[in-house]
Amino acid sequence: MTALDRAEDWFRQLLAAERNHRNNAMLRLIYYAGLRPEELTAIRWQDVRAIGGNQGLLTLPTGGELLLPSHCWSHLLYLRSPQTNAQSLIFLSRHGSALSPARVSGIVRNAARRVGLTFPCTAQQLWDCHAQSAVERGAPVALIAATLRTGQHLGHYIGQTSAAYLG
Repeated sequence: MTALDRAEDWFRQLLAAERNHRNNAMLRLIYYAGLRPEELTAIRWQDVRAIGGNQGLLTLPTGGELLLPSHCWSHLLYLRSPQTNAQSLIFLSRHGSALSPARVSGIVRNAARRVGLTFPCTAQQLWDCHAQSAVERGAPVALIAATLRTGQHLGHYIGQTSAAYLG
């Protein structure tokens, strides 16, 4: 078993065990979009829009844009209710208030505990797993770096992210 197999395997275990749609969408965005908890908790509905097919484009406060794979996009759309306005945060607590980055980290830790992972799993490790998996699957290092810098400085990779290399 390679390091890639282990990293992707434990990530897939997290996704499969996470039945809460909001939490599942958060795990996906941390891993596939390379978002940090503080970036994730700041995303508003006005920051995402549909683009061709079943994909979405996420515009971050930094000005960077990230293409969201269809499975990430569909999980986000599931969270949107008819009463949602464009200025609303996407990820809210059960009580409708903003989530803190610390709470996001707690959600990742709890998901890892539920699947029986024996090492402390953090949001940072999901972010690192993105980079490791993309490198091992042949993604250009410049593309990985640009994706994990939340879409800034994409140069000739505009419109692409290293998520396309992830399994």
